[in-house]
Amino acid sequence: MTFDPRQKAKIKQTVRTGDKLSSKELDASTTEDIISLGFPAEVVSFQASGTLAGNIEFSLDGTNWTNTTAIPGSNVIGSFSSHLVLAVRVTRTAGAGKLSIAVK
Repeated sequence: MTFDPRQKAKIKQTVRTGDKLSSKELDASTTEDIISLGFPAEVVSFQASGTLAGNIEFSLDGTNWTNTTAIPGSNVIGSFSSHLVLAVRVTRTAGAGKLSIAVK
């Protein structure tokens, strides 16, 4: 069987370049959520809903956390892009809501 270079575009594999995720609803009864990203992300942007206040942390292994960043006020977008990460941990300190996360 010979390979026709013109067919290259037809046999390319799809590569995942981004995703949108969301934490659980965080409130007084659920104060933490760990989200596995599924692929190494170079940029993580996040936005809180409701009155959610807290922190987001980043990890390669889902066990060791670093770069604690405060979640900005409701509807304000924050970003992290210093390292590749595979997981984020969201910790609620006050209020209630979800944290929407976009990764690339």
